[in-house]
Amino acid sequence: MQPKLRTTVAFIAGRIITGLDTLSIYDHFQSKSVSFEATLSPKYVKVFNDDRGCYTAGPVENNVFDLYDFGHGHSIELEINGNKFKGYDELAPCHFNGEVNGDELSFYDDGEEKTFQFSFKEP
Repeated sequence: MQPKLRTTVAFIAGRIITGLDTLSIYDHFQSKSVSFEATLSPKYVKVFNDDRGCYTAGPVENNVFDLYDFGHGHSIELEINGNKFKGYDELAPCHFNGEVNGDELSFYDDGEEKTFQFSFKEP
């Protein structure tokens, strides 16, 4: 998965799981905070990644998010269960999964075969 897209998916999953009303996430891989504009409701998610300059949005049904990435023009499936998430990126193509603990998020990218760390607080 492309790094900036991974940050977007981490932000969406983290916001939904934590319920935090924040508009940024710290990406430890990029060593920077990334800002978003976000509309999150029980039925629809729409986020604008300021770093990428594009939207990722889609409907939600039974904790499954059918997201469309307008930057690359492809679909991403995201499923949330408790403090864990998993999904599939059609662009890469690859599966991913992760977990949120407090304000920290770990994200395993199957395409990169690596775990990436995110936080809702800057180090």
